[in-house]
This record gives sequence, structure tokens and C-alpha cells, in this order.
Amino acid sequence: MAHTAEDRAAVERARIAIASGERVTEIRFTDRLVKYADPPTLAELNELLHAIDHDLAAKGKRRIPFSGRTWGCAQPGKGL
Repeated sequence: MAHTAEDRAAVERARIAIASGERVTEIRFTDRLVKYADPPTLAELNELLHAIDHDLAAKGKRRIPFSGRTWGCAQPGKGL
């Protein structure tokens, strides 16, 4: 399933709510509502955030072949 930035924001809001002591029984995503019988733990939500981040990174990643070059930047000046 493809995740969106809105899905990530919903999980992040639920994670913050649980961390502040609230009981979260559902998370509303863009196109669906997930209801939990038992509130999810922070570890479960962190795992879900990691999966969403991985999915979003894979979607937005540009495929550029590795050239093996190293780039640097120097700023001219007097020094110390």
C-alpha cells in the first residue's frame, strides 16, 4: 500500500498523543480509518513511522548512478 505524507502526519499525531498520556483507539488516514481494540504502543507506532518513511523515500528517490566522485567546497579567506 502506498503511504502519503498525510498518513505519516496522522501517525505522528497519534504518537504524540500517546506520549502525552492520551488513549488512542483509532488513526484516520487519508482514505481509511484504523481502529485498535487495544491502544498501540509507542514502539508499534515508531515501527509504522519507519515503514512509512521507507515507503515515502522509495517513492521520491531519484535514481542517479553512483559516479564515485567526491566533491568539496572551500571558502577563501584570511584564516585565523
